[in-house]
Amino acid sequence: MNVELTESGFVETNHLLLQFCQGLKEKGMMLFLDDFGTGYSNFQYLYDLKPDTIKIDKNMTKKALHHCYENLLLKHMIDLAHDIGSKICIEGIETEEELNRIVTMKIDFIQGYYFGKPCSMKEIMKKIS
Repeated sequence: MNVELTESGFVETNHLLLQFCQGLKEKGMMLFLDDFGTGYSNFQYLYDLKPDTIKIDKNMTKKALHHCYENLLLKHMIDLAHDIGSKICIEGIETEEELNRIVTMKIDFIQGYYFGKPCSMKEIMKKIS
């Protein structure tokens, strides 16, 4: 089971949040840090929370697909995530062209409307059965 913490949902880590996250990990749950790359990004979260997966915000993805500077930043973020033992999920892939460009970056997971829009569990079950 995975638990996603939205980075923009907390501006600073505190003792109770750290205890909560440690308790989840001790119970075998995977911790996903969502929205990394937004205005609230703080590398302290990586140190304190030790997420299993870091999800790169779709706005960061879009910038990285169209601008050299942001593309280089994303490549370094991917390397950093892997170096600290985390996986990386790229959000916001909406076209085949974006998919083709992003798969060259050694990522672990891809998410976006290219694969499907958010839907209910009932709709998912219909699609896979």
